[in-house]
Amino acid sequence: GVDIYNSHPIIRSNHYEGGLMAGKELVEKGCKNIAYIGKRKLHKDKNERIDGFLDAVDKTGIKSVLIFSEYDYESGRKAAIELFDNHEDIDGIFTGNDLIAYAVVKQAFERNIKIPDDLQLVGYDDIMFSELLTPGLTTIAQPIDTLGKLAVDVIVDIINDKKYINKDIVLPVKLVNRDTTK
Repeated sequence: GVDIYNSHPIIRSNHYEGGLMAGKELVEKGCKNIAYIGKRKLHKDKNERIDGFLDAVDKTGIKSVLIFSEYDYESGRKAAIELFDNHEDIDGIFTGNDLIAYAVVKQAFERNIKIPDDLQLVGYDDIMFSELLTPGLTTIAQPIDTLGKLAVDVIVDIINDKKYINKDIVLPVKLVNRDTTK
């Protein structure tokens, strides 16, 4: 079979930049004890959202806590419980996706932790519910439509056997400010 990873570009968002933006946002809004809940790094050499986050937070001297979870709601719920049970001083959280962020919001609500007064939160993905929920979730938006269209173009080109330059296509991300940060 064809080794698609070596012969064709990978289309992805700039996850490193997204993590960096999220970390900077929490630091700039005054958080002093910041946590990340999300997947552990898949490849040690890849610049993923966790690298960006750590680069933004660690160099400020602010301490960070990492809690690993899958990207589904139930994993996020368990991770949020673990975080709140063991780190009562957390005032900022960056989650690897928006679903985990929803789990954090619910756990915070059950513990009477006020968002964004006591705890600020930045998600990742900007899925539809992040705008619809109360509080509206501050999150890193990926250009999903562009990702989809580009993926289709690449697949069509692969089928038509056009030669590809072996280069990743990295799309920009942006911070969408809503109500879970000050």
